[in-house]
Parts: sequence; C-alpha cells; structure tokens
Amino acid sequence: MAYTFSLVLVVWVVLNNINLFLHIYAIVCNQGTTQCLIHFHPPPPNRYKYSSNKNYSSRWSFLLYSVFTPYKDLDSKTYLTYRNISIFALLNIFFLIFVFSPFAVYSSDVSQFDPSQTFQTLGGLFGFFLLFSFLGIYTTSFFYHTRLLKLGVYGVSVILCIGLVYTFVLVGDYARNSYGILEHFVFQGGTTIYSTYNKWFDILYCSIAMLLCALMFYYLPLVRIKQVFMIISIFLFCYASFYFVKISLMSHHKHNISPVPPSYSEKLLAFSKHKNILVLVLDAFTGSHFHIILDQNPKLRESLLGFTYYDNTLATSNNTQFNTPAMIGGYNYTTLSILQSEYKNHKDKWLEAFFSTIAMVHNSDFEVAMYGIDPIDPKKLQKTLVDKLPQTKNITIADPSVENYVQPYIAHYNLGSFFEKTFNQYKKQYNSIGGLISIGLFKASPYSIRARIYTNDQWLFASDNPANDFSLQIRYFSDIAMFPNLSTTSAKTKTFKYIKSLSTHWPWYLDVSMGCIPNIETKSQLPSPYREINVQEYQKAYNNNHYNNEVCAMYKVSLWLEWMKTARIYDNTAIIILSDHGHYDSFKQIQNNAGKQLGKQSDALLLVKPFGARTPFSVNHTLMSNADLHSMICTFIDMPCQIIDPHNTPNRVLYHSNSNFEENLSVERVFQVTDDIYKPENWKDITQKFKQHKNLSSIP
Repeated sequence: MAYTFSLVLVVWVVLNNINLFLHIYAIVCNQGTTQCLIHFHPPPPNRYKYSSNKNYSSRWSFLLYSVFTPYKDLDSKTYLTYRNISIFALLNIFFLIFVFSPFAVYSSDVSQFDPSQTFQTLGGLFGFFLLFSFLGIYTTSFFYHTRLLKLGVYGVSVILCIGLVYTFVLVGDYARNSYGILEHFVFQGGTTIYSTYNKWFDILYCSIAMLLCALMFYYLPLVRIKQVFMIISIFLFCYASFYFVKISLMSHHKHNISPVPPSYSEKLLAFSKHKNILVLVLDAFTGSHFHIILDQNPKLRESLLGFTYYDNTLATSNNTQFNTPAMIGGYNYTTLSILQSEYKNHKDKWLEAFFSTIAMVHNSDFEVAMYGIDPIDPKKLQKTLVDKLPQTKNITIADPSVENYVQPYIAHYNLGSFFEKTFNQYKKQYNSIGGLISIGLFKASPYSIRARIYTNDQWLFASDNPANDFSLQIRYFSDIAMFPNLSTTSAKTKTFKYIKSLSTHWPWYLDVSMGCIPNIETKSQLPSPYREINVQEYQKAYNNNHYNNEVCAMYKVSLWLEWMKTARIYDNTAIIILSDHGHYDSFKQIQNNAGKQLGKQSDALLLVKPFGARTPFSVNHTLMSNADLHSMICTFIDMPCQIIDPHNTPNRVLYHSNSNFEENLSVERVFQVTDDIYKPENWKDITQKFKQHKNLSSIP
C-alpha cells in the first residue's frame, strides 16, 4: 500500500508540474543550448494559426499544440467548457453503471429482492454513484491545469459513447442474440457470453467510436457538445426516475402467476395406447451410483420391471455438448469422429445429428416430441425441420428456457409458502448491491470485458447467494416431478419422445428425508463409506448432495413408470433411461485408481426396457456406450440404420475424449477403453497418436 501511495504521489506531482517542465524545456531550446525534437520558438508568420494567434512551422507541431494546448493558452470560456464536458461525461458514465442499469434490472422483477430493503438498496446504489462521481471529478481535476486537458476530455467522451451504445444498442452478443432471461441474477438459457469474435468486434466498434468522437470535437462547437452531454444527463435521470417510481409502486405488490403447464406440455406428455418410445436423459447422473441407490432402495427394483441395468457404460466425452450429438446421432457424431471428418462448423454437425434422427423417426410415422435439446438452439432446429421436412405438424420442439413447469409444480405440491419463506430468509441475509453494480458495469462494457464480469453464473462483485442456486434447483426438478401427474394417453398415433431433465444436474438441494422437496438446508443421504472418499482432482466440483438428486430423480421416474402400468401403456412402450455423462464422483473408479477419476465424468447411466419386456430387473456387465442409444432407437423403430450389437462384439474397443469449452472443437485427452471401465489397466492414453494421425482406425 505504501509503495502504491508513493507512486500515485509521484505521478500527481509530475502531472501537476508538467507545464513547468515544458516551459523550461522550451527556454533551453530557444536559447540553442541543446538539440530539440520539438521547437517552441515562433515559426515563420501566417503558416498555421491557432485561436491564440500563435503560428507554427509544420502541421505536426500544429497538431501537437492542438491536442496538448496548455490551459493558460485557452481563454477562460473555452477552458470552462472543456472542464464542464469532462464533468458531464463522468457523471453520465457513473450514472449508467450505478443507477440507470441497476434500477432497470430491479424494476423488471422486484420479486427477486427483499421488499424491506428496497429503498436501502436503491439508496446505496445512488450513494455509490455520488461517491465515484466525486472521486472521478476530483481525480481528473488534477489534469485540468496540464497539457492533458483536451486529451482527457476526449478520452472520457469516448468512454461515454462506448457505454451508451453497449447499454442501449448492443444488449446481446455481437450477432444480436439475447443472453437469456435474468432470473435470480443468473442468465437462463440464451446465447453464450464467451466468443472468439468478441474482441474483434470490440476493436472495430471502439475504433469507430474514437473516430466519431474525434470528428465531433473537430466539427462541432464545444458548447454544442456540452449541451448534448447535458441532454443525455437529463434523459438518463428522467428514465431512472421512472424506474424508481415503478419500483416504489411494485415493491409491496405480490404477483399471482397462474399454475398453467407450458403450452407444449400436452403434446410432450401425450402417449399412445399403440406404441411409444421414451428416451429420458438424466444430466450428469453417475452410472455406478445406481448400485448404491438400489442397495438403499430395494423397492425400486420392483418398479423397473423389464429393465436391464448396464453398469459398465462409458460416456464418449466429458460434457453435455460433446456427448449429446453422439447419443442422438450415433458414433458418427462423437467429438473424435467429427474431428476426423471434413467439417466446417462442428455446431452444424451437432444440428445434423438431431435432424437426421428426428427425420428417420418422423418418416416411420411416429409423432415426435423433443424437450431439452442442449447444445442445439430449439429455434434453429425448428427452422431446419420446416425447411427440410415436408410435414412438421407432428413434431414438437419444446424450449424449457422459455416455458417451464415451476408454477404448476409449486401449486401441485403446495410448496408456495415454504419456498417464499426460504427466499425471504436469504434475501434478508444477502446484499444485492454488488450484483446490481456488476450488471450495470456489464451492460456498459464491451463484449470482451463482459466475459470477465460474468463467469460461471457468478457476477464479479456479487457474493455467493444460495437463493440463486435454489431457484435453479426448483426449475430443474419441476419437470420430472410433474411428468407423472400431467401425462396422458391422448396421442392418436405412435409417439417418440426425447426428454432431458436437469434434475440430477448441479445445483443439488433435493431433500430425500422430506420427500424430495427442494430444501436449501438439505443433508446428504450418501452412505458414509462413500462420503469419506476424497476426490483429489476435482474437489470444488464434487458435492455429496449429488447423490440426493439422483435418488429423487429415480423416485419420480418410478412414479412415472407406475402411471404407465396403470394406464396400460407400459408393455407397448420402449424406455431408455441414460445420462449424457457422469460427474466427478465415480467411487468405483476412484477406489481403483488411487483417488483419481478415469477420464472426465466418464461413468454414464444406462437402463433399457424393450417393448413387452416383463422379466425381473437385471444387471448386465457388457461394455456399453451412451452413444449406443442411436442403435437402440433404430432397433425399436425397425429401421435398417447401422446397428451395433455390443452383446455380439467380443473385445469391443470404445473411446473417451476430454474437450475444453471453446468455440473451436478440440480434444485435450483421448483414451482407448476396453472391457471394464472401472479398471485403470483398461484405459490407454492415445492422445499423441490421435493428434498425429487424426484417424482412430490407424491407431493400433
């Protein structure tokens, strides 16, 4: 701290005495005692003129003097105008960040905040505006009596122009796509904030802003610029006042949201009495945990009549976006297969995986319903289907990020009072000012800076708020909790349903002891021998409560299966329950591999019930992959696509890859896996060979 203060003091002294240094330098040069790069003695008359009637010998010296004009060479009116422009620019910048944008977010949904702290929060934001405005004006005042006056005024003007455009115009990403709905300070759905194009767009626009501001200062009178900044100040103040009044009127008003299911629910949950195929994906369910669940919940076996549990199932990659295309489209759409093929955009290949399977099922006269199709944009898939398929009226693409089951779930289970009490408790403990300031800074910042303000669903200046995660948990669990209650047998033709639930995905707040109600104070039901296992590689990503969510998800699945039996559609329904990947808690791998995972999140769930299966629940140790889903779909719809029968494939070889989250598809590690996925000796690292050959078939 002492060194920082000393440095600031030295800089302040130098800047405040720069005129003295330049004056001495000019005197020395004029006396001819040294060689000077810039000559301050008068040039020949009438070459270039400035308002102070000084003349210059070159355009370069004229430009330098124009930009770095000493304040003493400005008349008092011009000097005051420059100073006032700087003050108005700073006020507008800080007003945008601390008042305007935070007030706008607050007014959009006051129910996310504690009503008893409304005016304290708004007053605190306004206080930060006053504090930073004072500090900004006071700090820049040291430059008023230096040659940096005009350059500094130009600089803050550029910053203001950038902030205004990003706040009001460039509100989404560079392609004008929305970041999604902001719910409990977390963006729900929408486009990613991180993109390789961000910095290039920022450089382009900021360069344009600098040029436009330069032209403005060159062509417009200073008085006009000051008036423009005054008008901006008045506009922002009036607009923020409107938000303040709106917040005041709504702060004590309770919203009654109708518990109506989403508009797509009827088609999504309508089964046929003739034939149905249900694919249920439970995100991040660690496959080997199912043995533990069965040990603790033996009655679950009875509900899984006809099911086979494949307890040796490998995920093709480490996360949702890399596994899902392979699951729905088959092995041609694994990350490794895409990298080996000729492709321009891997996202097009992902879209192709979904489209090809939907088209195949649709052409077999199935009514298709898709729910939760990450990483594909539902609108883009819908457009592709309309463009390429002759009839799409029997295809439903649901978007849970737009409509969800939260309100029907809360109403059906009578949880409104409990959730309201929970949220109010944490709203009082949590100060939302830091989050609101972060949002204000986010909206006024270029894209490349936004990516550093909001990372991993966390705002830069916001403290951890459990209520945000709790809100996500309610939404993620609400769908699978409502499926048994809203399903019907009203479909007129055979159906195919691909449904992905995030009920087993982070965050994990389901309370098994309370009947699987979301509870922020929940305790893990994982047996103690497993709780004591230390995950060396991913301690922050590991949470014992993950097991709770898996238990609760299977409990709701069992209720859904019982409904199917009661509705007499169980026998004519083929069901596949699987996960896109596991989590960092494959205890079987950890115990066998000195406390470390094999691959990343490679332990997947796979439960299969064919049509008419009535045999008791069984376990099969055959080496499987979640990418075998595509072949199973082909089998169930009697289509002659490339069928892979793992049961008749001796010495089967599978591949698992780890990829980073980035725009350009790449792999970090590649493994060749045989036999038992839980034994380290069956994992062979072929990363270097794959990167050299780019062809799995050529790797021995």
